[in-house]
Parts: sequence; C-alpha cells; structure tokens
Amino acid sequence: MADNGRGESDGAFDVTDIPAWDEGPKSMEESGAMENSSTPTVFKDKMHQVRKSFKGSIRRMGEKSPLSLKNKGSTSKKMGNTPDLLAHTPPSPNLSIGSSSPHKSAGDPSQSPQVQKHQPSHSRTQSDSVIVFGDELPKKQGPGRWSFRLGSKKDKTGAQTSKQEQLEVLTENWAPTEEMKPEVTEEAVEVPISYTLPEIPVAPLSVMQINKLIEMEVLEEAYLNLLSLRKEFQHERTALGEEDSPVELAHKEKDLSLLYNSLRTKLNAIVRQSCALPSRNKELLVHVACIIQEEEKREGDLGGMSGWRDAWRDAVKEGLKDTVKGVHLNSHEESASWLAVHLGLLGKAVVEDLEKVKTELVNSYPLSFNVFETYTLCCHEVVGEHLKRLLEKVTEMRDYHALLDFIIHRYTSEKIMGSISLQPELKEEQRTLKLDEDFMNKIKTGYCTRVQVEMRSSLDKVIELEHEEMWKDSNEPEIDEDFYNSHIHMDIWTNIKGKAQATRRLDMKLEQNVVRCCLEELKQFPKRFESAFVQWSSALTDSSLWAVYHITYINSFSALKEHMEGYRDTCPQQMEQLGKEVDGLVHRLSQTLLERFQTDAKVRLKPDLIDVIKIFIYGLFHRKG
Repeated sequence: MADNGRGESDGAFDVTDIPAWDEGPKSMEESGAMENSSTPTVFKDKMHQVRKSFKGSIRRMGEKSPLSLKNKGSTSKKMGNTPDLLAHTPPSPNLSIGSSSPHKSAGDPSQSPQVQKHQPSHSRTQSDSVIVFGDELPKKQGPGRWSFRLGSKKDKTGAQTSKQEQLEVLTENWAPTEEMKPEVTEEAVEVPISYTLPEIPVAPLSVMQINKLIEMEVLEEAYLNLLSLRKEFQHERTALGEEDSPVELAHKEKDLSLLYNSLRTKLNAIVRQSCALPSRNKELLVHVACIIQEEEKREGDLGGMSGWRDAWRDAVKEGLKDTVKGVHLNSHEESASWLAVHLGLLGKAVVEDLEKVKTELVNSYPLSFNVFETYTLCCHEVVGEHLKRLLEKVTEMRDYHALLDFIIHRYTSEKIMGSISLQPELKEEQRTLKLDEDFMNKIKTGYCTRVQVEMRSSLDKVIELEHEEMWKDSNEPEIDEDFYNSHIHMDIWTNIKGKAQATRRLDMKLEQNVVRCCLEELKQFPKRFESAFVQWSSALTDSSLWAVYHITYINSFSALKEHMEGYRDTCPQQMEQLGKEVDGLVHRLSQTLLERFQTDAKVRLKPDLIDVIKIFIYGLFHRKG
C-alpha cells in the first residue's frame, strides 16, 4: 500500500500509510517487537479494531477530498518527491500537537521546540501558506492548493486535544462542498500615510553634498542636513547678538538660501509631475508633505523660506496646465469641428487627472492639505484660463455655441465633473466652472453677432436659390392648396426657429437676444428681395408668368409675417418693424400687378368695369388672410 501511495504524484497518497495513533514514538522495529510481546490478546484485538476503523474513516475522507480526486492518476512527479498533503496528516495522540510529523517523538526535547518553531500558521491564502515535513524548512505551498490548520491556537503551544476534536477539525477542513466558490475579500481601504521626521544630525553635510542629495531626490536625508545647517547658522547668529555678521556667516546664509531654493524647485517639480507619474512620485509626495509641514512650523525663524503651501498649490496648478497643454488641438482649417473635438478631449483629460488624484495621490498627504478639493479648484482655474485663450481663436457661430455648451452643460455633466468615478469626494457645489461675468458676456455677445452675420448670409442664399431654381429658367411656381406659393417663408422661419431652439438649451435670455438679432436682420430682407426680383422680372416678356410670380411672392411674404407673429411677445419692437417692411413689399407687389393689369386691360374693358376687376384681383391676393 505504501508503494501505491508514493506512486501517485502531486501530493496524492494512500491513507493506509498513515501510522496508527499509538505508533508515534516507536520505530518500525520497536513496533514489531511490541506486537510479539506478551500483550494480552484482548488488548491487541481492540487496538487492531481501532486502527482499522480509523484507517477506514480516513480512506473514505481522502477519497471524497477534491484535492485527492484532482491529483489522482497524475504521474508527472518522481516517486521520491514528498507529497505536500503529508504536511496535514493527523498527528498521533501521544505526540504534542505542535509536532509536524507522526514519526517524531513528543518526548524528545531536542525536536519539539524546532518543530513548533516551524509549525505553519493558519492561512486561507495560497501565497502565505507553508508546509512542514519532518525536519525540513518551511516551503511555499504550490499554486492552487489550500493550507489547513488542525486544532486551535492552543494546539501550537503543545496542549493536547482529544481524538474526537482532531477528527472534527480535519473533517471540517476537508469536507467537500457542492460548488467551490472563490473566497470573496473586501477591497483594502488605503489609509493616509503618516510620517515622522527623524532626528536631525548634529553635524550637517557640505553644501555640495546636500544639493546633490536634493538633485537625486533623496529628500529625507537632504532635508535633515539642511535643517542641521540651518540650526548651526541660527546658533552662530544668536551668539553674535547685535554685532555685524562676519563674512563666513553671510556666506552660510547665502548657502542656506540657495539650498532652500533648490529644494523648493525640486518639490515643485515632483508635485507638478505627480499626475503624469503617480506611481513614481507617490512615496516622494510623503516627504514633500512632511517638508512643507515642518517648514510651516519653523516659519519666521532665521535662515528659512515662507509660502510653502502656496508654492505647493502653484505646483499643482502648473501640473494641471501641463495636462491641458497636452490635449490635442486642431486648427480651424484642419477641421470644422476643431473646438468641439478639443473640448471633448479636454474633459476626458480632466477626469483622468482627478481620478489619479483620488485613487493614488490623496493618501500621500495629510488630511489638512485637502488634496482633492485643491486639485479640483485648481482645475477650474486652469480650464477657465484655457477657455479664454480659446475664445481668441473662435470665429464661427458653431464654435461659440460649442464653447457655451461646454461651460454651461458639459463641464458639470456626468461625462466630466459629474462623473461617477469622482464621487462622493466631488460635491455638487464644487462642479461648476466659475468664470468672470465679463468673459461670459463676451462669449454671448460674440455668439449673437455671428448669429446675425449668418442670418444675413442665409437670407442672401434664399435669393440666390430662388434665382437658380425659378428665375433663371423661368420655371412656374408651385401651387399649394390652390394658391401659388414658394418655399421662401418656410426656409426663413425654420432657420430662425432652429437657432432659437439651439440657444434655448443654453440660456433662455440668450435665446431672446438671438431671436432679436434674427429679426433685426430679417426686417432688411424684403427690400433686398424686391430689388433682385424687380431687376429680373423687368426683362420678362411673358406677362402671364410675370403676374404669377407677383402673386406667388405676395402670398409667400404674407405667410412669413404670420409665422413670425409667435415672437411678438418677446420682441415686440422688432416685430413691429418687420411687419411694416413686409406689408410695404406686399402692397408694392400688388400695386405693380394692378397697374400692369390695368394697362393691359384698359383697351379691352369698359372704364366702369376696371374698378370692379381691381377689387376682385385684390381679393384674390388676400384670400388666405
């Protein structure tokens, strides 16, 4: 049976190889001699039954074990390898629980302490578990295996337990489950690092050595020696009293100033790069925070510098500026949507930096630094300054709209400052991008100006389109609901409505200004259209088509006035002026048509019928009203 057990690889074994509970201190020869002694037959039979019963229970338990089933049949390891699971075989009741091998005597004082020393502690992790076999040193348990502890903590101190307790513990650890589920571990909560300044050396290093340490970012040693040099300077200066400082002391003061400037420059560089290289600078930031706090304690003393916290905040801001500068920015010539794309990338970069601050940098500082809040406020400032520079490049209405949309909506949305990854540290009142009112008014004014310019351009295109589609080839206008009509009024109305709706999502007051600008430009359109139409129609020889065109535009501009009436409440002055211009155009077109009709019909009609026909024609022009 022993051969079969050793023939199974990767820790599998035959439970019949396990020695009986009473075999602990005896060798194989001693066991054979004991069986041939004069022990009563009844006692031998009882012991034999106990051994047989125990071996049977262990055999059944081993067969059910998932480890035994997994390793059964594997022959990849040599026969001489020690099975890992032998480290967890139940010890003899005659031995101390601290013993790791059933073949070691509990009564041998030379072995007991050593075995107890290497007794593996209970662990549920694969990396920490060790296995002790005989006198071998502890070994790392192989991957994919579990370590089990027999008994309680008292077992490790040598206290004996009953057979029943050991069997219960063994059965509990080895009992197979229906489904092997991975052990769920709670995510470790990282605690802010605490740091205590070591003892300041009595004699400082040389100035060159201290400066070299600063350059090499050995901050702790460099700062301790800098404090030692500063203390030395203070003692010498105090000893002089009111006397003038000698040249050597003046040089030492200058050296201190140079070293402090070098130290501050190095600290600023570390803080500035902390978001770009969070893993590298994480531990250095602990020393940075300690130095700042220590200098704040010593602020006002001789030989030092002030404003360390402000310098730290400036470094934070400079680091965020570097991030913003690194965001890709196309020119207007390269892409029509250059600004919208850039603002999208900018928001993504901001979120990534703040995520690094939250997850990696915050715990390098004491709570008094308010790191996440400081980074957030600096981020608002940096983004605001960047938007001011972008405004100088904006020339189109869509770019003004993209800028306003980013400030009012997108920056505070779930994609940037409202991102779930930044909660709950980033409070709702801290998400808003606070900008100067003058800056916002400048953007809105530029937006309205571009709206008016684009409105003029679109109205000019209406005339051009009418010329290309109708006048150029003398095409007859379409008939809509038994009336001649054109698409002019619908094109203009939908254009203004689209601009108003797009602006409404930004700001209600801005929407009114946009509509007002559109109406200001629209009131000049009737005369421009009339001028172009008269110039073309004067050369038209087909009097019938000439009359149809006049009727068409009378109907179209009358419909335009009706559509624009919806803006009378918000822009009464502009609507009043627009109404006058449209009515004037309709009247002039009607009058021209009547005069042309009167000239053509005067020869063929009696004079008393001309007035009747005038009234009839005028009624045709205004039937839709």
